[in-house]
Amino acid sequence: MAQVGRAAGDLEKALAHLIRARRTSPDSAGVIYDFGATAMQMGLILDALPAFQKLHELHPREPAYVYALAAARLKKGELSEAEKLSRRYVELRPADGRGHYLLGAALHLQNRHTEAEAALERSLRLKADLDTEYLLGLTLYAGGNRTKALEHFKRVVASRAEHAGAQAALGVAYSDQGTTSKDGQLWSVRCR
Repeated sequence: MAQVGRAAGDLEKALAHLIRARRTSPDSAGVIYDFGATAMQMGLILDALPAFQKLHELHPREPAYVYALAAARLKKGELSEAEKLSRRYVELRPADGRGHYLLGAALHLQNRHTEAEAALERSLRLKADLDTEYLLGLTLYAGGNRTKALEHFKRVVASRAEHAGAQAALGVAYSDQGTTSKDGQLWSVRCR
C-alpha cells in the first residue's frame, strides 16, 4: 500500500503505511529504505537520516544505502560526512554518474571548486544531465571561470528554458560582465 501511495504521489498516505509496517517489521531493510526514501521526498530529513543510518550500519557495503545516507547527510548540511560517503559510493559504483554528482555537490558546498569541477565533469562524462551541467556552471562561476560557466548555463537554458536556476545564473553572469543580448537588453531583464 505504501508503494502504491508513493507511486500515486500521496506521500502522506505512503508514510502512514510505512510507519505501520515498521511497527510490524522493524528490521526489514525494504521497509526501512522505503520509509527513509519517502521521508526524504517529504523533506523530513530528521526522520530519513536515522533510517538510512541504520541501513548503513546493517549493510555497510550496500551501494543503495551508502548513496541514500550520503544524500541525507548532504541535505542536512553535514558536508564532510556526505563527502566521505559519496567517495565510498564512487568506490563501489565508479561508473554511476550519480555518485560523482553527489560528491561534486558536497565539494561545491565546501567551496572546493577544483575538486568539485573534476567530480562533476566525471559525472557528465558518464551521463548527460542538466542538473549536473547547472551545478558545474555554478562551481566554475564560483571558482572564477565565468566564461566556461556561461557555456554550461547556456546549454541548460537551451535544453530546458524553464530551468529557473540556470536562467537566473545566466542573467547574473551576463549582468556581471555588462553583456547585453542581441536586442541590447541585459539578459537578466529578459529572463523575468
